[in-house]
Amino acid sequence: MKKSKIISILKSFSPEELKKFRDFVHSPFHNKNKNALGLFEIIRKYYPGFEESPIEKEKVFRKLFPGKNYNDTVMRILLSDLLKISEEYLAYTGFKKNKYDELKFLLSEYKERNLDSLYKRNFRYAESTLDESGNIDIYYFLKRFELESAGIDFLISKDKQISTGKNVLRQGEYLVSLFLSGILNIVHELKVHKDVLNIEFEFNLADKAIQSIDLEALLGYMKDNNFIYYPVISIYYNMYMSYIHEDIDEYYYELRKKVDENFGYFTRNERVNLMIILENICLIKAVNGKPDFYHNLMEIYRKMLSEKIYLHSDNEYFQINLFRNMFYTAIILEDYKWAEKFLSEHISELSPGQRENMDHYTKAVLFFEKKNFNGSLEEVNKVKFNFFVYKYDVKLLMLKSFYELGYYENALSMIDSFSHFLSKNKIVSETEKERFGNFNSFLKVLIKIKTGSVTSGDKNLSKRISGTKIVNSRKWLLEKAHEAEKRKV
Repeated sequence: MKKSKIISILKSFSPEELKKFRDFVHSPFHNKNKNALGLFEIIRKYYPGFEESPIEKEKVFRKLFPGKNYNDTVMRILLSDLLKISEEYLAYTGFKKNKYDELKFLLSEYKERNLDSLYKRNFRYAESTLDESGNIDIYYFLKRFELESAGIDFLISKDKQISTGKNVLRQGEYLVSLFLSGILNIVHELKVHKDVLNIEFEFNLADKAIQSIDLEALLGYMKDNNFIYYPVISIYYNMYMSYIHEDIDEYYYELRKKVDENFGYFTRNERVNLMIILENICLIKAVNGKPDFYHNLMEIYRKMLSEKIYLHSDNEYFQINLFRNMFYTAIILEDYKWAEKFLSEHISELSPGQRENMDHYTKAVLFFEKKNFNGSLEEVNKVKFNFFVYKYDVKLLMLKSFYELGYYENALSMIDSFSHFLSKNKIVSETEKERFGNFNSFLKVLIKIKTGSVTSGDKNLSKRISGTKIVNSRKWLLEKAHEAEKRKV
C-alpha cells in the first residue's frame, strides 16, 4: 500500500497541511463517505514516512470491517475515493491561494443572483487586488481583460450598453498588452530552444506573427501617449530585440535599466524569469566573443542571491543549470572565495539526487584551478552523466587535466570521441559544436607542439586563438599556447 497514489500525496504534506486535510476529510460538506474517513484515520498514523512498518491492505480492511472477509475490490474503491478527496483538497487549497480567482467566481455568482451592490463592491475590490504592487506578469493582463469583460457583461445585463465604451477601450488595451508580453516571451523561448537544444521549427507562427508587426512604431505610440503599461511592454520588447540583434549591446543595457526601474511591479515568479532572461543574454554575448559580459553576469547572480529571486517559490529546489552557471562564472572570473562560499551556502538547496554529482564536479573544478590535476581527475570520474551539461563540462575538464599531466594519448583519444559525439548528437546546437570543436582543434595543436610534431600551419597559435570568435576555455588555451611558444623560442 505504501506505493499507492494516496500515500504519495500524504507524504508530500507538511504536518500543518495534514492537519488541515484531516479537517477537510471530516467535513460532511466535502466528504460523506464514513469508510473513507476511517481509512484516512488508520493510514495517517503511519505519517510521515509510511515505511516504519508495512501498511497491509488486509489489516486495514479488518480494522474497518471487523469480522468480514477481505475484499480487495472494496479496498481499491475506498483508496480511490480517498484519492479523489485528496485531489479535491489540493485543488481547493490551490484555488484559495489565488485571491483574484476566488473573486472572479464570486462576481459571477453575484451577477447571476442580481446582487448588484455586492457585485459592485467586490468588483472594486478585485480591481484594487490587481492594482497591488508586485502583481504584474503576463497573466496580469489576462486577469485585467477578464475583469473588464465581466464589467461589460454586467453593464449589458442592466441595459447600460451606452456606458461600456471606456470598458471596451480598456479591454482592447489589456488584450494587446497580453498579446505582446506573451508572444515576445514565447518567441524568446523558441529561440533559446533553437540555440541551446538545436531544435528547428519548420512552422513557427509566433515568430511570423511578431515579424509582421511594426514593433518600433507600436512602442513609440505607447510611449508618446503615456500608456500606463509602456514600461512593462518595453521590457519584453528590449528582451526580444536583444535576442534577434545579439551584436547590438544597447538593447541589453536598456533592458537591464528598465528591469531595475520597474522590478517592484512584477510578481516573484516573473522577477525570476526576467533575471534568467538577462542571464541568458549575457551568456550568449560572453561565449560569442565578449568576455566582459561575464562581469555583467556576475552582477545579475549577486542580485538574484541577495534578493532571493533565484527560486520561483520557497518549496522548489535550486535549478541545476542556474547553480552550475553561477559557480562556473565565478571560476571564469577567478573569484574562488566567492565560488566556495556559494557552494557552502547553497549546494543543500539542490534536489537530493543532484547534490552528490554537483559536489564531485565542483571539487574537480576547484582542484584543477589549484593545479591539483590528479585530484581533479579523481573527482571528475565520480560524476554521473544524468544532466546534459555534465557531458560537456566533464570532457573539457578531463581533456585539460590530461594535457597538464602529459597524458597526450589519452587526450587525443578523448578528442576523437568528443568530436564524434558533437557531430552525431542532434541536440547539440551549431554554436556549441563550434565552441567545443574549436577547443578540440586548438588542443590538438598544443599536443603537437608538446610532442615535437609541429607543422608550419601550427605557428602563431596564440594569435589564432585570440582571433577566433567562439571557443571554449579561451583563457586556458592562450596560457598554454604562450607557454608552448616560449619553449619553442
